[in-house]
Amino acid sequence: MKLRVPGGVLGILLLASTVQARTWVAGQDAPSIAGCLQLAQPGDTVEVPSGEWRESLIIDKSITLSGKGGVVDGGGQGTVIRISAPGARVENLTIQ
Repeated sequence: MKLRVPGGVLGILLLASTVQARTWVAGQDAPSIAGCLQLAQPGDTVEVPSGEWRESLIIDKSITLSGKGGVVDGGGQGTVIRISAPGARVENLTIQ
């Protein structure tokens, strides 16, 4: 038995299955960087705006953490950013 799918239907199915990456902004989409990391899905970007963010972070998804002038300050307590996901990236961010 052959199944024939019209091209238009196939195109709609492919389009519906395409997921677009989203950018989450700390302080805007969630009150903290950690909150944005919880909301983010693989492939998304979490932006860290200017200012000092006193947090310790765990990145457990393949996301990009991108600094826009922000500083992540762990308060001198242990690891500031722990990455456990392959493909995760941290860029343009000051970590202290």
